[in-house]
Amino acid sequence: MKFIKKYKFTFLGFLTATILSSFFLMYVESKKLTPFKIISFEQNTIKKETMNLLKWTNSKNAVKYSVAVLNEDLQILKAETTTNNEINLDNVKVETNKSLIIDVIAYDKNGNQLKAEPNHYKTTWENPTIQKNNLKDGVLNNLDWNINLLYKDNINFDDYYFILKTKDEVIHKKNVDGNTTTISKDILNVLYGEYTLQLCKDIDNERVIVDNINFEIKLPDISDISVTNPIDNDTVVWDDFNITFDGGENATNYYMSLIDQDGNIIFEDEEVPEKSKQVDINLLKEEMQYNLKINAINYLDKTVQKTSTTIFTTSKKQTVSNINSSIPSGEIGKGNSIKLYTKTTDAKIYYTTNGDIPTENSILYTGPIKIDKNMTIKAIAIRKNMYNSKVLELNYKIPINVKAIYLSPSTQYWNLGVSSVGYTNERDMMNKVANYVQDTLEKRGIKVYRNNPNWTYKEAAADSKTKNVSMHVALHSNASSTLNPGIETGIETWVFDETCKTQMKIAQKIQDALMSIYYDKNGNRGVKYSKIGEGFYETNPDNVHNGVLVEIAFHDNPKDAAWIVNNQKIIGETIANAIASYLGH
Repeated sequence: MKFIKKYKFTFLGFLTATILSSFFLMYVESKKLTPFKIISFEQNTIKKETMNLLKWTNSKNAVKYSVAVLNEDLQILKAETTTNNEINLDNVKVETNKSLIIDVIAYDKNGNQLKAEPNHYKTTWENPTIQKNNLKDGVLNNLDWNINLLYKDNINFDDYYFILKTKDEVIHKKNVDGNTTTISKDILNVLYGEYTLQLCKDIDNERVIVDNINFEIKLPDISDISVTNPIDNDTVVWDDFNITFDGGENATNYYMSLIDQDGNIIFEDEEVPEKSKQVDINLLKEEMQYNLKINAINYLDKTVQKTSTTIFTTSKKQTVSNINSSIPSGEIGKGNSIKLYTKTTDAKIYYTTNGDIPTENSILYTGPIKIDKNMTIKAIAIRKNMYNSKVLELNYKIPINVKAIYLSPSTQYWNLGVSSVGYTNERDMMNKVANYVQDTLEKRGIKVYRNNPNWTYKEAAADSKTKNVSMHVALHSNASSTLNPGIETGIETWVFDETCKTQMKIAQKIQDALMSIYYDKNGNRGVKYSKIGEGFYETNPDNVHNGVLVEIAFHDNPKDAAWIVNNQKIIGETIANAIASYLGH
């Protein structure tokens, strides 16, 4: 009896366990992912205005599905997740007629997964797709956007067009132009934010999205700003100046602010169309520190900006340099001219000749001032943003009824002559001849001024110009050309150019007189013109009054050199008599 009871209880326990186990297995089975299949990939079926629809059957207990599109090399071209049993596979970048592999995996709430059948579903891509050229990390710079399509050879471009849109608004529509369609930067550079580009075609009068890509137009960063003038901690000379800077690329607007050390605003957030602004120095104060700020922004998004600050100090206002004259006050030959100058760049000189204090309304100095009577000149130099120079006063007096010449024998001691006939050098021999010229002229009542043998020709000309002389006579001896050394002979007299009519008359008088005593009547080389060479500086009307240059024979020719050595006195007297004759003495 006990055995029967024991057996009865054991059987009941087993039965209960079996029933519970069955119920548990049924419960577990009910929670499992059930097998499912990929039904189709329809690239020409319209679904919610899109194409490329992938469908599969449901897997029981699935909470989501992941879809992976791979190329023939099993590289993933696209991966998406959905809770539905269909998905539009837009934006798969693959050439038309290329093979694709599609895998769909179902997931339950515990992360268990099951792959759809068939594994590696194979299909062929038929529709054109948009290439992601010009896009880097999904960002498009503000440039002309050249859009290319991947497509099969027999595509009819007339059937397709592009739509550029935001989330809620169509911005631009453009027909496909063939291999490359361009959207102008004139459209893109006024946009920033997130956009979608859709490749569309119309089927049964309904717009269908064949492919699309999402991208963002970001404003490019603005480059650093470098102030080129004034540089940081610079001292600005008291004068109008330009603020200039480099950099700030990709900005659409530039603004400047200038504030002094006391907080006074000179200008604030003033827009500058170029990278430069001229500042009127009179808006500033002397010896004051200023803070300059330059701000570069993009008006589409003013948070995109770059700022640079510079500190500079203004200098003290300067004074224009004093005026100098080429000839100081005192006696001056009638008809001579003086020159005025100042070392200050761009300063203008104004002068008067009536004793008045000069101002900006006085005579503007533009060139040499001719002195043809006793004259008082008062001059001042003026430059914007500088204090005026001191007034220069010059008093010139022309001697009355005095006939005088300036005699300038050569100072060229290095020009050696034929020593065997007694010719030493040009300076010594010409000064000996000049002694006879001077002695003869003074005996005939003509005043003679003379150069210093150690002066340069420019110093002699400058001294001559301060004297009231009727003429300037330079005495030289000649030398043969390098082609005929020691061969050439004769006498010649030079003037500056054919416009020097008075000099021509003086030169001809002297030339004719010397030829009357020269040993060879064929040695008349005549009166000539030249503007080149040291000696001809003393014939230039800008430098001397009525200047002539006499070349008394050739010191490198034995006959000519001997003629000069042996006839110094008669040569000097002949030149003096020709001069006196011209002056009417």
